[in-house]
Parts: sequence; structure tokens; C-alpha cells
Amino acid sequence: NYDKPVTYLKEYDTIPAPTDPQAQIAARLPAALFYWLAETARKADKWSEAETYYSRVTRHPDPGDLLAGAWWQLGDVQSHRKEWPPAVASYEKYRQLKPDAKDATTVLLALGRAQLGAQNYDAAKKLGEQALLQEPEGPRSAAARMLLGETAFATQSYPEAARMFATLAVLFDDPKITPQAISRAADAFERAGDARSVADWRQKLKDKYPQYQPSPYL
Repeated sequence: NYDKPVTYLKEYDTIPAPTDPQAQIAARLPAALFYWLAETARKADKWSEAETYYSRVTRHPDPGDLLAGAWWQLGDVQSHRKEWPPAVASYEKYRQLKPDAKDATTVLLALGRAQLGAQNYDAAKKLGEQALLQEPEGPRSAAARMLLGETAFATQSYPEAARMFATLAVLFDDPKITPQAISRAADAFERAGDARSVADWRQKLKDKYPQYQPSPYL
């Protein structure tokens, strides 16, 4: 029951903290409570509340083995809310706490997307390139190519963006990624002034994915 603990927690937060150090420890709520509240809120799409409770885990004096996971989930929630600089900071904190996982492709892609949102384009490109080098094939490769294409588009490197999106559209046959890549290839060719390619790629999109509705990357 998510609502009842939240009500009790609000009451708890109004009580002045004990002055005695031992009493403070005895009165401390466990980090696991905040983590459970955060997870429950996130699954219910209560993103603001999830951010609040993950943050309380990260600030907890005794978070135990929940700390790294809280930073990762906090980064994801902040990314969902388009709070890009805080998301970058949260992902970086996770990488510090988990050195063995800091260069995992999923971590690189999440951080790269946040860096793109924060307009740190050089960092986003570097992370995308590293992710693509690590996994040149498969779905994470597609995500890396999309990140690199969007980074190139954001820096007005439109021919490079068009090449990256077009390559992605040719290499992958996925009902979500492929039409997005085709659409973005047409956008990039349009910015590059290549009217013939724009027409070709938009016709491909119309023929193969007539119901596709463009959605923002960030």
C-alpha cells in the first residue's frame, strides 16, 4: 500500500530530529523504505515522487548496497523528466560506484543520451562511438547509431547525420527503430539541401510504414 507509507512519512518529516546522536540513529528510517517507495512510484508513472525518494536513498547516511542502484534509477527518472544535467551527474555517480560496469554499453548509451540532452555534444559523440565499437551489431548498435545521428544533427553536421540514419535504416529491420531512422534520414537530407534524397526517403517511409508518427528522440 503505497499511499499509507507516504502519509506516515509526511508526518514523520514534521517531527524534529532528536539531538542525541544515538537517538538519531534509532529514529532513522531505513534506506530500503525510500527505495521501495521510489520503485513503486516509478512503476506507477509518478516520476516526481520517484525522483524524490531515489534522492533520499542517495542522501541516506546508511544506504548499504542500494546506493549505486539508486543513482542509476535516479538518472533514468531524471532523463524521463528531461532534467539532463542532473541525469548526467547521477549516471556519473553510478559509474564511480560501479567501476566494473561503468563502460557497459547500456551505461554508455544512457549517459550519452543525457549528455546530448545537456548539449554536451563532444561527450555524447565519444560515448556513442565507444558503444558502437563495443557492440557493432545488434539492438545496442542501433541505439548507438541513433545517438550518433542525433548528435550530428544537433551540431548541424547534416550530411553525417543523414549517413548515420540511412545506414541504420538499411542495417536494421525493426518496427520502432527503422521508421524513426528513415524519418530522421529524410530530415537530415532536407537540412543538407539534398531534395532528391529527401523525396526518396520520405517515399520509403510512406510505402513501408504508412502509419508512422514521428516522435522526438529527447
